[in-house]
Amino acid sequence: MKLVVVGSANTDMVVKTKKMPIPGETVLGGDFCMNQGGKGANQAVCARKLGMDVGFYARLGRDIFGENALKYYKELGIDTQKIELIPTSPSGVALITVDEKGENSIVVASGANSAVLPLDVEYAKDYINEFDGLLVQFEIPLKSVTTAIEVAYQRGKFIVVNPAPAKEINDRYFKMMDVLIPNRGEARQLLGMAPDDDSKTPEELAHLLRDKGAKAVVITLGTEGSFVSSQEGDFHVDCVKVNVVDTTGAGDAYCAALTCGCLWGKTLKEACEFASLVSALKVTKMGAQSSPTMEEVEKAGL
Repeated sequence: MKLVVVGSANTDMVVKTKKMPIPGETVLGGDFCMNQGGKGANQAVCARKLGMDVGFYARLGRDIFGENALKYYKELGIDTQKIELIPTSPSGVALITVDEKGENSIVVASGANSAVLPLDVEYAKDYINEFDGLLVQFEIPLKSVTTAIEVAYQRGKFIVVNPAPAKEINDRYFKMMDVLIPNRGEARQLLGMAPDDDSKTPEELAHLLRDKGAKAVVITLGTEGSFVSSQEGDFHVDCVKVNVVDTTGAGDAYCAALTCGCLWGKTLKEACEFASLVSALKVTKMGAQSSPTMEEVEKAGL
């Protein structure tokens, strides 16, 4: 099986600190590191490390960040023929603060990610057709995301959508989604609610999103695991308890692993359990792309 990821690529600049600063406050941080990141890249890298054949459609700046990222993807064995280095925009960057509990705060400058244009995605339809599944997020222009969804849907591909960061999307696209994976806040925003509106339970949110047409909805709940609604029924999947070092990219690892599991023929419940383990192993290491290899997953006992 083969998976194409259409999405974002960033360089993450990470500072560890004991506490997050409040507005106007300066705090002294600790270690600084610079890692590969971006939701699309995180997902593509995770899927590849798990053994999936992966193609990545993205835009990078023609700068040191972009050149280093492209080299890294090639070394991993990701198909990079549809990654373009453009001279008119810098590569995307993310400024990340990680506190002593492993929680993070992130600000993203999109840069070249904004140059993933709908017409370019449409022209790539023959490339997308070479793959069995499509995984997208919302860190590139939304029209480019929906174009990728339409192209894949018209060709009968398995489509997984991670609506992060959340944006409202035309209802017609929900019926094209095989699996929709938002967190609680993103689920609320997809339904036109405020991200902090807790008037609906995860079960109610999932049912409302399925009513819009999504075949399966997986609402990630952080340390509470995930709630799933699909044709297999409704069920809850626990998270795997670990010592958390850095939660950056945990959701991306979850989405990638779940997609791989589904493409490999696992039931949705099995795929969610697999994704929970993969994301748990990821948060035991620093960096958005420190997701585990399949060998590490197997050693962990799944």
